[in-house]
Amino acid sequence: MAEFHAKSNDVVQIRRDLNRSFPDCPFFFENAPGQIMLERLLISLCKYDPSIGYVQGMNFVAGALLYHCSEEIAFWLFVSLIEDHEMREIYMPGSLVPHV
Repeated sequence: MAEFHAKSNDVVQIRRDLNRSFPDCPFFFENAPGQIMLERLLISLCKYDPSIGYVQGMNFVAGALLYHCSEEIAFWLFVSLIEDHEMREIYMPGSLVPHV
């Protein structure tokens, strides 16, 4: 059985960005349930589509989804945004879409 791992630099960047994600919202405070779910969701996205990995800004999209639905639904909604609604180009390296 194949194992899927997120790239270590993606995990480092995700962990760096966690405390920057919705810093005034108790749901996402350090070690709060929302922050723990956000970390899992972002790492899962990196494993699901390693060609994109993690890009700054994904944390806010994923966090907004998590705030309004379960972790599993938030994951699949984010996947749908990438695969079905042309957000892939926003996150791809070398994209013509400006990265902020």
